[in-house]
Amino acid sequence: MDITFPFGSGKGCYYSSDFLVTCKESSGEPIPFFGKSNIVISNISIIKSELEIMAFVGHDCYNSDGRVKSNRPLFTLGYLRDFRVSTKNEFVAIGCDTYAYFSGGRGNESGIGTRCISICGRDNVINNGSCSGGGCCEVAVPDRVHSFNLTLSSWNNHSNMLDFNPCSYGFLVEEGEFNFSTTNLANFKSEKMPMLLDWAIGDKTCG
Repeated sequence: MDITFPFGSGKGCYYSSDFLVTCKESSGEPIPFFGKSNIVISNISIIKSELEIMAFVGHDCYNSDGRVKSNRPLFTLGYLRDFRVSTKNEFVAIGCDTYAYFSGGRGNESGIGTRCISICGRDNVINNGSCSGGGCCEVAVPDRVHSFNLTLSSWNNHSNMLDFNPCSYGFLVEEGEFNFSTTNLANFKSEKMPMLLDWAIGDKTCG
C-alpha cells in the first residue's frame, strides 16, 4: 500500500493527526493502522479522497438462562476534524430479536441518528440476499457525520430462538460488500467489515 501525503507515518510527514498511519508488524508483514488505534487501514485513495478501514463487528449473545454469554461493543469512532463517514456505507443489523442504533455528530450537532430493527421467527426469515427486516436490517448512514457511536440490544434476550439465533450483530459496511445469508443468524463469522471514510484538507470553499 502506498502511503502518500496528506497521509504519513513519520513525524512531519502528515497533514494533521487525523492522517497519521502507524505501521505495526505481525507475522513479519507490516500492517497500517489508522492513527494510534487498532483499526486496520485496507486502502487509501488519493483520487477519490477515501480511506477504507476494517470496522469491528459488534455482537450481543445470550445463553439459555437469558444471561449475556458474550458481548463485543459496536464500533465507535471519536471526533475526526478532517474525516466524515461516507454515505457509501450502510448500517446493518443481523438477528431476529435485534435493535441497533447509530448516533453521530455533525459539526456542533449531536444525536444525529438512525436505527435498525430486525424481528423474525424461524419460519419467516427473508430469503438469502435480502436485508429488509426479516433477519437482517439495512439503512443508510446520515451524511457529513464526523463521529459516531453504535449500540446493540434485544427485547427478549433471544430467549425463544437460541437454537437458531442466539446473537445480535451490528456493523457499518461499504455498499456491495455484504450479502445476507440465513446462516448468518446462527453464527456470523466476520469480526471486521470494510467501511469508507471521506477525507478533505481544510474546510474552506473555493472562490
